[in-house]
Amino acid sequence: MASRGEAGRRGESVRSDCFVSVEPKSSGGLKVEVRTKVEALYGDAVRATIKEGLKALGVAHALVTVEDYGALDFVLAARLEAAVKRAGLGEGRQFLPKPGPGFKAATERVRFRRSRLYLPGNEPKFFINAALHEPDGVILDLEDSVPPSEKDAAALNAAGLYMVFFFVPEEVTMGEVQKIFYYHVPSAISAYLLFALAFAFSIIFLWKDEPLWDTLANACAETGWLFITIVLVTGPIWGRAAWGKWWVWEPRLTTALVLWLMYTAYFLLRLFSGHDPRTARVAAVMAVVAFFDVPIVHFAIKWWGSIVHPPKVSLEPEMRITFLVTSVAVLCLAAALAVTRAAIGFAEAEKLAGEAR
Repeated sequence: MASRGEAGRRGESVRSDCFVSVEPKSSGGLKVEVRTKVEALYGDAVRATIKEGLKALGVAHALVTVEDYGALDFVLAARLEAAVKRAGLGEGRQFLPKPGPGFKAATERVRFRRSRLYLPGNEPKFFINAALHEPDGVILDLEDSVPPSEKDAAALNAAGLYMVFFFVPEEVTMGEVQKIFYYHVPSAISAYLLFALAFAFSIIFLWKDEPLWDTLANACAETGWLFITIVLVTGPIWGRAAWGKWWVWEPRLTTALVLWLMYTAYFLLRLFSGHDPRTARVAAVMAVVAFFDVPIVHFAIKWWGSIVHPPKVSLEPEMRITFLVTSVAVLCLAAALAVTRAAIGFAEAEKLAGEAR
C-alpha cells in the first residue's frame, strides 16, 4: 500500500486554499474528516465536493483529512486530486468540477484575447478577484513566478545549492554545518558592496540634491541590510554547531551588530518620518556615517584578533569552485534585488509627484 499523499497549504495565514491528506487503506471504506472555516455557510458543500471527487478518482478505501480555509470548488478539486495521485491512487482518472451557472466564456482559439491576466498558479487567494479586472483570458502561471530581473540569479542560486549539498566535500572538523560558509561569506561581501554603493550615492545626493541619487542609495542600503541580516542569522547557527555558543562578544561580531543597528536606524527614520523633504538629507548623512563601520568589521580580526573567526581560511579545489559559484550567485541575487527595489522607488516617487500636481 502506498504512503500518505498530501497537497495544499495550512496555517493561520492561509486564505482561499486548503490542505488535503489522503492515506490509503486496504479495507474499511472511506473515512472523511473535514475542518473548514466556513462551516456554517459551506460546510456541506465542501464535503459534497470531496466525496464527489473521491468517487470520480476511484478511491474506495482511505482516510481523507481536509483543512479548508475558504477554498473555491476548483481549488478543493485540484488539491484533492494532487493528494490522491501522490498517494498512488486514481491512476488514469481526473476530477474536474462542473462549471457554475454563470460560466459563459468561450475557449476556442478564435475568441479575442486582447488582455491576459497572469496569476501565480500556486496562490489561490489571488484567483477570487481576477474577474474584477475583466481580462479576456486568465493564465495560471506555474513557471514564471520568479520576476524576470531575478531569473538568472535564481538559476545561479539553484546551481550553487546543488554544489553545496552534492558536489563539495564535507569539512573534516566541523562537518555539514560548515556548508553555511558558502552563503554566509558571500552574503557579507554583498552587504559590503551594497553599503559602499549607498555611501557613494548618498554623497552624490548631498552634493547635487537630486532625488535620483537618494532613491538609488535607499535601494542599496535596504538590500544591504537584508544581506547583513542573513550574515547575523547564519553566523550564530554556524557558531552554535561548530563552537557550542550562539554568540560571543568578540570584535567582528560586535562591530557587525553595530553596523546592523545603524542601518536599522536608517530605515526607521525613513519609515516614521513620512515624506518630509528633510528626511532624505538626514538619511544620506546616516548612510555615510554608517559605512565607516564596514572597514572596521572587515579588519576587526586583523586589528584585535578573534576567538571564533580564523584570520585565514584554506579551501580544497572543490570548495574553491563551489565558493566561487555561490559568491557569483549571491552577488547576482543582490544586484537583482537592488535593481528591483530601485524600480519600486522610482515608481513611488513618480506617483507622489503625480499626486502633488
